[in-house]
Amino acid sequence: MKLKSTLAFISATTRSVDWRLSFVPFIMACVYLWSSLFNIGFSLGSLSVFALSVCTTFGFAALGYFINEFFDKADDLKAGKINKLSLISRRWQLALFIVILSACFLPWLYLPKNTITFYLILAELSCFILYSAPYLRMKRSTYFAGILDTLYAYLIPGLLSYHTYSLLASRLSSSVPILFFIALFFIGYRNIFLHQIKDILGDQKAGMISLPMRLGVKSSYVFLKLLYFLELVLILSFSVELIFIDKRYMPCLLLAIIYLGYVQADLLNIFKGATYFALLPIRHVLDLLYQLWFPLLQLSILVWIDWRWVIIVPFHLLFFVNRDFIVTFYGITIDYLWYRSLRPLLSAVLNYPIFLLFKMFGVDLIKEKKSALSYLKNKFR
Repeated sequence: MKLKSTLAFISATTRSVDWRLSFVPFIMACVYLWSSLFNIGFSLGSLSVFALSVCTTFGFAALGYFINEFFDKADDLKAGKINKLSLISRRWQLALFIVILSACFLPWLYLPKNTITFYLILAELSCFILYSAPYLRMKRSTYFAGILDTLYAYLIPGLLSYHTYSLLASRLSSSVPILFFIALFFIGYRNIFLHQIKDILGDQKAGMISLPMRLGVKSSYVFLKLLYFLELVLILSFSVELIFIDKRYMPCLLLAIIYLGYVQADLLNIFKGATYFALLPIRHVLDLLYQLWFPLLQLSILVWIDWRWVIIVPFHLLFFVNRDFIVTFYGITIDYLWYRSLRPLLSAVLNYPIFLLFKMFGVDLIKEKKSALSYLKNKFR
C-alpha cells in the first residue's frame, strides 16, 4: 500500500473521524490549558512533548474504538450495523493493532511519567476492557455503560494530560481546577446518553437495555434536561474557577457567556418545549463550544503568552477543526446579522420615511398591502 492509501485505511477502520473531530479537540484544549497554566515555555523539548501528546492521544482513541469494534462483531451483526474490522482479514487486524499500540505507548518512552501515570494508563485500559470484553462487557450494563464511556473518553484523558504537564513543569499548580474535571464528567456523560438515545433501535436488535430504554421517553428527556442544566452551571463555574487561578483566563468566562447567549434560543427550546429535542440537531448545541471555540481560545491564550506557539496553529486548524462547524456557524451568523439585525434596521431607516411620505399624500401603503414601487407601477400603468 502507498502511504496515502495506508493512512486512509487506518483512518477508516479505526473510525478516526468519529473521535478526531469530536472529543480529541477538547482533550487538545486541555493540553493547551495545562501548557499555559504551568507556564510551559516554547522550546524544542516542549514542542516534542506536544507532538508525542498528540500521538498518544490518537493512539488511545483509536485503541478504544478498535477494542470496541473487535468485540462488537456479533452485536453489530444483530443490529444490522457495518463493523469495519469485520471487513478486513485477521492479518490486517493484527497489523493495525500493533500500529495502534505503538502510537499509544512508544511516546511514553520520552513523555514525563511516574507511578501515577501508570495507574492512570492502567485505569484507561481497564475501562476499555470492562466496557467491551466478553463476560465483563459492561457496555450491556444499563447503569455502568455510560459511566465507563465517560471515564475513558473524557475524565481519565483529562487527568492524564494534567498530570503529564505538571511533571513537565516539575510542579503542581497551587490550585487544581476541580470543577473543570467535574464538568468533564458531565460533558462526557451527556454525550454518551445522547448516543444511547440515537442507538435505541440498534440496541434493541442486539438485545441490550440501555439507560434511555430503562427510563422511557418522558423520563429520559427529563434526565437529559437535568444533565444540560448541570453542564451549563459547571461551564460557568469552571470558567470563574480558572479566573481565580489566573486572571489571564478571563476570556474563558467571556466566551462561555457570549456563546450561551448566542444559543439561548436553542437552550430554551430544550428546557421549555421540544419534546423530541434529543432527536433534533439542537441536541448538539454545546458541541460547537467544546469542539471549536474553547480549543481555539486556549490555543490563542497559549500563543499570547508565548507567540512562538503559533507554529502549532496550522496543525490544529488542519486536524482538529470540523469544517462543517465553520460552514454552519458562518451561515447562522450571516442569517443572524442580516435577518435579525441589519434587515430590520435598514427597513426602519429606509421604508418608514417612504411610508410617511406616501401618507402625506393620503396613501396608506399598509392598507393597500403594496410596496411603494408596486403602487406607483399600478398608478401610472
